[in-house]
Amino acid sequence: MPKKIKVAIIVALVIVFSIVGAQIGWTNTAQPGSENDPLISKSYLDSILSVFRSEVEDDINKQDEKIDELIAMYDELKDEIESIQVNGGSSSSENSGTDNEPKNEKPEDEGSNDYDTAKVVVDASTVNFRSGSGTSYSRLTTVSRNDVINAINYENQWIQGDVNGTTGWIAAWLVKPKNGHSLEYINANTVNVRTGPGTNYDRITTVSRGDILRVVDTKGDWNNVILSDGTKAWVYSPLSNEVQY
Repeated sequence: MPKKIKVAIIVALVIVFSIVGAQIGWTNTAQPGSENDPLISKSYLDSILSVFRSEVEDDINKQDEKIDELIAMYDELKDEIESIQVNGGSSSSENSGTDNEPKNEKPEDEGSNDYDTAKVVVDASTVNFRSGSGTSYSRLTTVSRNDVINAINYENQWIQGDVNGTTGWIAAWLVKPKNGHSLEYINANTVNVRTGPGTNYDRITTVSRGDILRVVDTKGDWNNVILSDGTKAWVYSPLSNEVQY
């Protein structure tokens, strides 16, 4: 066989083997993105997720801290409101009752006793006197027209009173105030009762929501009242309402 032909055959075989070898090598190589050669390794993905998780947890913790701060601020504000309601808006030694009235300059008069207390008169033929402020409560006794009742408390258009030693409730629309009596009831939880028409006057006592007072005079925003024990004193008028009959 001529030498040129041998060389040509050898060159051809080398080319064929090279192509076949390359094909086999490419076939055995893992493809990008396959299970054997992922585009993103699991360890790298875990590290990314770990950082993201850490940032989310930090944000949640910061939000929790803000919520705790808001709750604390709410509790402080609630305590201040309750303190104002109890102390009448004063930060001094004035520790009970409410009046919220600017101070006057000098005392005027002291509380005194033995005045005619708040009274109502029965204005129907026969009326039930009950154990509570409603018709669902049991009847203690009955009262008759023109019977006089010492008025004590007002609730839901019912008046608590005392008659002949019995304390009970009567519907307010079945009574009328005794002649010359203007009656009001307290509309706040606790209210200061003072010796004069201003917060600088001495506090005698306190009255509570629903307590009925007889009003005998008014000076500015203050009512001169008769308490249930006959004491004459002063109460800030916006903290009481007229009894409705």
